[in-house]
Amino acid sequence: MRAIVVVMFFAALAQGALSAELAAAEPQCSSLSQGELEQRIKSYTARPSLSRILAADSLEILLQRASYSDAAALWSVPFYLVNDGKRVKRFFALLDCDGGVELSRDQWFKPK
Repeated sequence: MRAIVVVMFFAALAQGALSAELAAAEPQCSSLSQGELEQRIKSYTARPSLSRILAADSLEILLQRASYSDAAALWSVPFYLVNDGKRVKRFFALLDCDGGVELSRDQWFKPK
């Protein structure tokens, strides 16, 4: 019985070491620069398929309010669509470590 417990202990220990090695080999998504975040958002929002939804004069990306979630391995970056110098819509860009981008519109945002 003790032999089985010892073998199970070392198997669990080896599994933990393997998980640590795999985690160390993954790219550090949390270290993306503000420039990289901005470039990924601009590249995604420039897609022709989004031109009707994101019709605006410009984007105002709030990089100082960007946040990273370790639990989800994901960046959240708020940005505004600007028309005639006024913020008309607010979105949150969700950027994952694999290069994926999703947009979430803030339904409660009221233009001033």
